[in-house]
Amino acid sequence: MQIIDILLIDDEKDYCREVKNQLRSIGIDEGYDVIVRDFQNLEDGFAELDKDSKYKAIILDAKAFITPEQETINFDFIVEALSRLEESNRKTGRLHIPFAVNTGYSDGEVIKAVKTRIENQKGKLFDKSKQAEEMLRYLLKEIANAENTKIEKRYADVFEIFQDENRYLDSSCRTDLLFILKKLDDESDIKNNFTQLRKILEEIYKKLRIKGEIPDALFHTDGRPNFENVYYYLEGYTRYPNPGLTNPNPVREKHFLSCIDYLKNITSIITHAYSHNVTIYAYKSAVFALLEILLWFRKLMEKP
Repeated sequence: MQIIDILLIDDEKDYCREVKNQLRSIGIDEGYDVIVRDFQNLEDGFAELDKDSKYKAIILDAKAFITPEQETINFDFIVEALSRLEESNRKTGRLHIPFAVNTGYSDGEVIKAVKTRIENQKGKLFDKSKQAEEMLRYLLKEIANAENTKIEKRYADVFEIFQDENRYLDSSCRTDLLFILKKLDDESDIKNNFTQLRKILEEIYKKLRIKGEIPDALFHTDGRPNFENVYYYLEGYTRYPNPGLTNPNPVREKHFLSCIDYLKNITSIITHAYSHNVTIYAYKSAVFALLEILLWFRKLMEKP
């Protein structure tokens, strides 16, 4: 079952619990495991949203606290929230994240005034007292139609790496991987797209270093891995320029090693000065090599 993470900002904790239960129930009917994380003020909620790319949608109250220190609520909240949402999308590179404004003040003059702005930002306004289930089903439909959701569903085995209970790579890698997969058929900037591939391979090596699978000696003083020597170490080759380092558990699956070697070489060639034409097929081959490496990485990280 695909996990769907939703961010909720509302000052009423009882209401937050109610929404969590409703969304979980409706999500199960639609084939999703819906997880809602709630915050009672705007600052904390958007700090979490900007930090973690896992969230597929946002539910906003119209009146809530902007800061943790605030003692009274007012409609300044929704005006500030809409501005912060635009800023967050720009900052994180998101084109759009589905959102709903759920309020008990849907007939108020202030709400009527901001309704157009909500719709212009591709959100939707709902009445808390009458349209709770309608809002939840609307969000699930928007999430299901979102490009990121479709990509994560298609490559579900790979994206399990980013689930909370076994998050082996940081949220920024999830964002990079989504970018990479969106570019599979984009021939407009092929060479630059290889940079993201090498970046994820570098993060994989850093995590394996922390786990103790790759020794410190195979990293530069600035923390970057020596790609060539790491490959030799994983292979079990002992004659690279780091005498005394022997891998007690070299990679036995030769196809994983081939993928690592290929990705290491092609990204090194293309991300440096390279004047020759590169087709989309070379990019696709490198992307699928990375996906295979990610599955190998997950298997290695799951080792006790």
